[in-house]
Amino acid sequence: MKNGAMWPKGSANGEPGVTAKTAAKVEAWTTYPKSREKGDALREAAGKMAAVAGTGLDGVRGAIGAVGKACKSCHEAFRIPKDQM
Repeated sequence: MKNGAMWPKGSANGEPGVTAKTAAKVEAWTTYPKSREKGDALREAAGKMAAVAGTGLDGVRGAIGAVGKACKSCHEAFRIPKDQM
């Protein structure tokens, strides 16, 4: 899945010309490859979960934590909390 088009450079909160409400921090683009590493971690965790998805609920339970951890890691680094917007 290639999500780059959904978050183009220059679309962060506070960027000149950005009038839409966005929670994206400019660090998502200015700290590359850190943002890339977080995306890679999510892809890896999702791939592992997909590999066990057909084996039953226990397999998914064992893999979903890594997916959530990867999501949280990226959101903490590159997303403005709702209470700060």
